[in-house]
Amino acid sequence: MVLRQRLWLRLQATQLPLRRPSAPVLLRRPFQPLLVWRALVVVLALLGARPAAAAPSPLEIRCGWLVNPTPANIWLRDRDREWIIGVQGGDQLGGDWPWPAFAPGQWQELNGHYGRGCACIRGRVDPDSGRVVEIQHSWPRPLQACREDPALGPRSQP
Repeated sequence: MVLRQRLWLRLQATQLPLRRPSAPVLLRRPFQPLLVWRALVVVLALLGARPAAAAPSPLEIRCGWLVNPTPANIWLRDRDREWIIGVQGGDQLGGDWPWPAFAPGQWQELNGHYGRGCACIRGRVDPDSGRVVEIQHSWPRPLQACREDPALGPRSQP
């Protein structure tokens, strides 16, 4: 029994005294550079995996036939292509945008009040989707300007 007590006392003397830690456990750990590098690689991989946001296209001025044949269907047909502004039951240009102030004789009514006119817009387009993304300003032009524009060609008249 005495031997057992001596061993117990000797064991107690060799152990570090129990005390309350002065710093959080994470701060007392030794620095692990490999762990830091692994975490950095994972974060960079996740950032690289996200699709990069496309840079907004610059403001452009596009002129041509502004066609509004039926409610909520509207597009601009210029020398390059047809730019979709809105599709009934589908995508619409967000928010209000400035509709050209057509004077009498500048708008051809083809379906009640719906029809077409010659106009220009200043805004942003997405060439990949063929959609108008933003319109900052628009203004009417005489119908004759679109009819006689060789860049629009005969196919451009709706």
